[in-house]
Amino acid sequence: MIDRDMVQIYGLIDPRDELIHYVGSAIDAHERFGSHVSEIAFTKKAMWIAELKSRGLLPRLVILSIVSTEQRYIVEYQWINFGKSNGWPLTNTSAMITSKYNSLPSAKVVVEQNHDGDYSAIYYGRDYLLEKLKDNEYLPI
Repeated sequence: MIDRDMVQIYGLIDPRDELIHYVGSAIDAHERFGSHVSEIAFTKKAMWIAELKSRGLLPRLVILSIVSTEQRYIVEYQWINFGKSNGWPLTNTSAMITSKYNSLPSAKVVVEQNHDGDYSAIYYGRDYLLEKLKDNEYLPI
């Protein structure tokens, strides 16, 4: 059962390079994934997915964080910024200029990499670990 008070921040991974190419948020990421792969549009994301489909491939879905609805856009924005700063070839550039990000308070989300190459994203002030990722070894669902 889906908890409607919580939101999943997710990434779409390109199976050719194993990198996240899109970061999004949804109450049900699996349902949203279905709409992504059936979408016909002239966005970078839709064109990337269409290219994958033309090669008989689909992106893989990974849950990056599960957060309250109040933290949705803060944490999604942090993951997008983290991906951009770490060289992920993100296709959701238009999301960075939409109104949902215009009035975000400063987030206390810190993404760190330890000596083993593991990534941790911690939202300070809530005392819980959002997600632990290994470099290029995302946890498939």
